[in-house]
Amino acid sequence: MKRQILTSLLLAGSFCFLFFSSPTQACGHEGWYFGTGYSQLLQYSPNNQLTAAGVSSLGRINFKTRWGGYAKVGYDFCASRWGVELPVSFNRQRLNRSEMVNVIGVDLNALFHIIETQNGIDFYWIGGTGMNIITDGSINNNTGAGGINFNFGPGFQYFLDQKRNVSLNFSVPAKYTLYFGSHLSQGHTSVIGIPLLAGFTVGFK
Repeated sequence: MKRQILTSLLLAGSFCFLFFSSPTQACGHEGWYFGTGYSQLLQYSPNNQLTAAGVSSLGRINFKTRWGGYAKVGYDFCASRWGVELPVSFNRQRLNRSEMVNVIGVDLNALFHIIETQNGIDFYWIGGTGMNIITDGSINNNTGAGGINFNFGPGFQYFLDQKRNVSLNFSVPAKYTLYFGSHLSQGHTSVIGIPLLAGFTVGFK
């Protein structure tokens, strides 16, 4: 029992040292930054499609990923591991194998920088909420819908210089969206999204 307690204390101490020991400078950009890049959005919904008569008797709602992009502005707080960012995303999707639609998202996220190495590698976690909009496609079937989302996931960036001005980054903030109304299915529609985001950020100190 004593050995288990000692091991638990050592693990807890290592955890605290790794995650909560604050350096003299913040992780991340230490101030304002702007970023942009490429987005590949993978989506799945457990709900069924609507028929022309408004009855949910067709197969599952089907999304096929195409291409997308994003832009964001953020701020990393000095002398802390925390930051905030406002990303705006645009993704093309093929809906139900029949029409092309746009998925537009605006989020407000908090960032927690887990650890940053001396050679400029920064690992962080993303969590937040926002709004998604699916536009009506080429078929006039009223599939346009809006809803709220919640996202959470890991991120990684590599700083190309020691002044923290420019970094390459990759993140996967898994996103759950609840679309309101009866536009995509009969009643509210749940969609699980996995956006693969790759791009760069530029800091302004």
